Amino acid sequence: MENSNRIIIFTGPQKGMGKTVIAVNLAIDWAMRAKKQVVIVDLDFLCKGEIAQTLDISASYISEMSIVMQRDTLDGEFLRGRISFNKWGVGVLALAPDEKTAAEVSLGQIARTLIGLSKIYSLVIDMDIDITRRGMLIFDFADVIFWAFLPSNVFLKQTMDKMKLLASYKFSFSKFHFILNQSNIKGAMRSAEIDNALGSFGKKIEEFIPQDKLVLQSGNKKRPLVLSEPHSVFSESIRRIRGMMLNIPPRGRKIEEVNVLDGLLDKFELVIKREKKEGKEFVIADLSSEELLIREKEEKKHTALKQKIHQQLIKRLDVRKIDLISSAKNQQVKTIVEKTATFILSTEIDVDTMSRQEREEIIAEIVDEALGLGPLEALMSEPSITEIMVNKSDQIYVEQNGKLQLTDRKFINNDQVVQVIRKIVAPLGRRIDESMPFVDARLKDGSRINAIIPPLALQGPMLTIRRFPQEPLTGEDLIDIGSFTKEMLQFLSACIKMRKNVIISGGTGTGKTTLLNVLSAAIPEKERIITIEDTAELKLKQEHVGRLESRPPNVEGKGEVTIRDLVRNTLRMRPDRIIVGECRGAEALDMLQAMNTGHEGSMSTIHANTPRDMLSRLETMILMAGTELPLRAIREQIASAIHIVVQLSRFSDGTRKVIKITEVTGREKDVITVHDIFVFHRAGIEDKKITGSFQATGNIPRCYSEFKSQGIDLSVEIFRIKKNEKALNL
Repeated sequence: MENSNRIIIFTGPQKGMGKTVIAVNLAIDWAMRAKKQVVIVDLDFLCKGEIAQTLDISASYISEMSIVMQRDTLDGEFLRGRISFNKWGVGVLALAPDEKTAAEVSLGQIARTLIGLSKIYSLVIDMDIDITRRGMLIFDFADVIFWAFLPSNVFLKQTMDKMKLLASYKFSFSKFHFILNQSNIKGAMRSAEIDNALGSFGKKIEEFIPQDKLVLQSGNKKRPLVLSEPHSVFSESIRRIRGMMLNIPPRGRKIEEVNVLDGLLDKFELVIKREKKEGKEFVIADLSSEELLIREKEEKKHTALKQKIHQQLIKRLDVRKIDLISSAKNQQVKTIVEKTATFILSTEIDVDTMSRQEREEIIAEIVDEALGLGPLEALMSEPSITEIMVNKSDQIYVEQNGKLQLTDRKFINNDQVVQVIRKIVAPLGRRIDESMPFVDARLKDGSRINAIIPPLALQGPMLTIRRFPQEPLTGEDLIDIGSFTKEMLQFLSACIKMRKNVIISGGTGTGKTTLLNVLSAAIPEKERIITIEDTAELKLKQEHVGRLESRPPNVEGKGEVTIRDLVRNTLRMRPDRIIVGECRGAEALDMLQAMNTGHEGSMSTIHANTPRDMLSRLETMILMAGTELPLRAIREQIASAIHIVVQLSRFSDGTRKVIKITEVTGREKDVITVHDIFVFHRAGIEDKKITGSFQATGNIPRCYSEFKSQGIDLSVEIFRIKKNEKALNL
């Protein structure tokens, strides 16, 4: 049946955002002005006391979801007698009295409750952010989702992280509306900056609630502010939110009764169907119980069949001892395994109901699991996939074209994941077991892997594979994909030729190693280069290159060779330049000393979000070396050793860009001074792509005067601010 009642959700990035106060005051204002009964559904049990205090009611007055625990369907009359309403027309239904009981409330019980309630009441749901099956189901039921948060970098980042996670599930943001609470507090972020971030999802702040001391006073008085102070700035905001909510037409919700076996909702995703009729959108919660049960049986049958064939294979051919390293032998073995699996399938297992295509598919899966990497095999052959992340046996993510996405691939169980990990690391001379539960390694194709197993990995074994293109990218490739401009590349190449020390800074997955590879192409052929890495990834084109790789300790905890050990040893190898793949600890001190003592033109990467953060992190790493140097001396050494910082960032559309090229200019008192040479100005988002421009700041690098003396022809005009860019520079 059609229903005009609304379901409104209030949530936020974490607790303490003020969502409960806003939700309760809105429910009261809505109920009194519309002269209707509104139910506050408390799906955040920690807020139960706050709701009771704001409404000035005892906790015993609040109904709990236990009323539906033993009931498959809910009718209006049953509900009417079990929810109490106060004098303002507001009732409260809590998820549970405590955290333990809350965890036991099933998805089916919540679904039945919301479906039954929405037929006779409008609902205001106060919930903690919950991006799980339960949370996604509740979001799908809602007409409007109000997201409340405070104007802080921390809460904005948490908000963006949650939005990215929702986007990975293909969840529409059309029903999301953002509220900035306490928008005028001291030190608040600028609204333009917040809107710029939310713009990547096509959203912006729609309501600003200023800080109002009356909110705290009303809490102490146990009387909602919309009643005690109806003309306060907070109450005016609540009325605007109510107006915004009422201006959004209800979706004409048509939700079918939940007539399914008990517990079915807890095993399967709810299938949400949207239908349009006469211009209105209808939402149908279609559980398709018979179809889901059939699907579950088929999946179990398919898994059991593969396990049976695999067991027979091990009896006939001990695939665990097959040499997978030799490609020639690998093809021969593959043919043997295919024939044996086909024989087992056709003679020992009843497969009369299977089509030829189904048989071929299951044989291919068996061969991949026996010889290759199982469900990862097809992913490894896809060149556009740059990272594969196994969180648990049935959850495999990939990064493809710069974006994270969940795949439909699954392992049979955790044991299969462990077998695949061991299959990968065994030829590399590494092992993984309870005594050595994690491993870092490099595959022969250059891919980098990290694996960790229980008891350290709580959900089951985890595996991360970072893949690199067989042909390293060039500077022209990065210009073509918009990572930087020709002028920026010319300047950086000139710095490399002039033997300036360069640090590439950025977060995880921003392309630091790729850029290091690109810039290293500017090093003259005649120079001797030594590279030092934890896991060798660099692919330099020069001939005179020595590659060193650190070594972890063996099972007895001996034999470890650290990056710092290698840096110290490199100084005895007569290098012209030293390239450290990544500085992350005490080796930073030795690296700086090398830069300051005749090894100019060296390079490294560091994890940091800004050039200034990079300098601070460098100080911390030097202190990790256990030196007694005063901070002033450390900063003096950094200022004299580091010449250029290149800052990278990965954007929400998957693109990676050089957002700053910064020159370290020296030191004033105890502060290292810097100025930006080039910056990326972000303009907005179009067609889900980040737009903006790379611009010079007008600062002429101090090293520019050296370029001509070394025969490097670089026009000073590339550092000038263009006329049409002046307005964009601060």
